[in-house]
Amino acid sequence: MTTADRRAVFFDLVGTLIRPAGSIGAQYSELARRLEVDADARELERAFQQVMRTAPPMAFPGRSAAEVPRLEKAWWRELVREVVRRAGLSAALEGSRFEAYFDSLYRHFATGSAWVIYPDVVPALSRLRSDGRPVGLVTNYDARVHPLLEALELRAWFDCVAIPGLAGAAKPDPAIFRYALEQAEVTAECATYVGDLIDEDVDGARAAGIRPILLDRAGRHRGVAGVVRIESLDDLAAALNAAPASEGPSP
Repeated sequence: MTTADRRAVFFDLVGTLIRPAGSIGAQYSELARRLEVDADARELERAFQQVMRTAPPMAFPGRSAAEVPRLEKAWWRELVREVVRRAGLSAALEGSRFEAYFDSLYRHFATGSAWVIYPDVVPALSRLRSDGRPVGLVTNYDARVHPLLEALELRAWFDCVAIPGLAGAAKPDPAIFRYALEQAEVTAECATYVGDLIDEDVDGARAAGIRPILLDRAGRHRGVAGVVRIESLDDLAAALNAAPASEGPSP
């Protein structure tokens, strides 16, 4: 086995391995309707994307692992409250009704029904396992990622899972990548990271000394130089053996 064959491979989660089953706004709208609240999916989607762009990292440096689930849930409660406000639903979803709505959302997005696995994922993970490579996950999701991975039958593929609540940092902070390396017991020089975002994934991994591969499923980043780019995980094996991005432009 060559040195390249022994490299650990870490993955992002949302947008790389899984996607929402329908838009986030549509799912927020459906759960509001179950409380007899008429909520426009497009407005909720717009509000969610706006709030996510400005939200602080869901990381709690210095706090114990036992505290993390409560802090994560509080972080999400405030985010959903702001989404509801921006979508013009504060009057319809207030008090106990808001709490019921939030709790239903929080449970829902930890279930397999909220997400879809991309069809190229399991074959790619299987190939990595067959090659004997360590495989890890580095995601800005919260502790619900564990029951979610179990529900999607993905947990067994990963040797380690790094989340901000335990790492004390969120992507693109290189600290979460270093935490993943420690968990997997590999060095940055022997690791590759696959993700779909340039800022969080490519730049974050590179700052930690990890070689990034950009998974550009929609072909939005054609011509971006300085990083190996693939449009499907079917091409991952070839990308892992490609020359480092510093040696030439992306394919």
